[in-house]
Amino acid sequence: IPLMLWKLFQQTSYNNLTKEREQLQTRYKILIEERDQQQTSYNNLTKERDQLHSSYNNLTKERDQLQTRCKTLSEERDQLQTRYNNLIEEGDQQQTSYNNLTKEREQLQTRYKILIEERDQQQTSYNNLTKERDQLHSSYNNLTKERDQLQTRCKTLSEERDQLQTSNNNLTKERDQLQRDRDIFQRLLVKCPNGWKVFGNRSYYVSTEKNNWEYANQDCLKRGAQLVIINNQEEQKFLITLNIRSWIGLTDRETEGTWKWVDNTTLTTVYWGDREPNNGDGKNGEEDCAEINSWYSDPVKKWNDFSCTTVLNWICEKVIY
Repeated sequence: IPLMLWKLFQQTSYNNLTKEREQLQTRYKILIEERDQQQTSYNNLTKERDQLHSSYNNLTKERDQLQTRCKTLSEERDQLQTRYNNLIEEGDQQQTSYNNLTKEREQLQTRYKILIEERDQQQTSYNNLTKERDQLHSSYNNLTKERDQLQTRCKTLSEERDQLQTSNNNLTKERDQLQRDRDIFQRLLVKCPNGWKVFGNRSYYVSTEKNNWEYANQDCLKRGAQLVIINNQEEQKFLITLNIRSWIGLTDRETEGTWKWVDNTTLTTVYWGDREPNNGDGKNGEEDCAEINSWYSDPVKKWNDFSCTTVLNWICEKVIY
């Protein structure tokens, strides 16, 4: 019995589904027909819209052309109106100018009569002034002669005064130079013992022995001096004339590549030889001290960096005055 009931239930469900399918197919056909009708209506409406749009564009072009023509006519009308107004204003201005010229002519005639009277009065005054001028001119010539004579005398006295002043200045300079030379000589007697050479306001000592850079630095300090600091090209040229390979007071021992003088000032003016400083190119270890060496071809640039332990002569320097 349950199996029969189950089959009966399935048959009923199948029949119901079949009816629903047929109903859905019927509704589908109706919808397809409605869609086709709507598509046809849509196509018709699209054609009408395109026709209307084309008509609208044509009307718009005609309207724009009419507006352009209307605008052109309005501008021509405004230009004609402006020209008409300008002609009216020019006519008024010319009438005003004519009236003004008439008034000016009358005023000029009146002024002309007054000027004639003034001219006659000034002619009389001119004649009187001419007489006075001639008298003054005669007096001026006399005064000019006296002035020229005084200028000549004054020029002669000025030249004599300038000559005396020049002579006095020269004598003063000679006296002052002699005084300075005497003072320098006295200082040299005190500050420049035997073996020291003088250049400018400094004296220089060239060692007779050889030693490393640090020994040379300490030796200069013991002498009340310092390893030479080169300040300009003239001093560099003087030291070259000493013709001796020697240490100078320049080193980069604290910071490689940052060269400083023994007074801790940074190097600015340099006279390194060709391709120097090169720190020895890795051949002889660190080269942190500077020397003057004559083997470079340049007449001024003679510096070379060298190992500080190398044994060389050295040059001490101290200020005389």
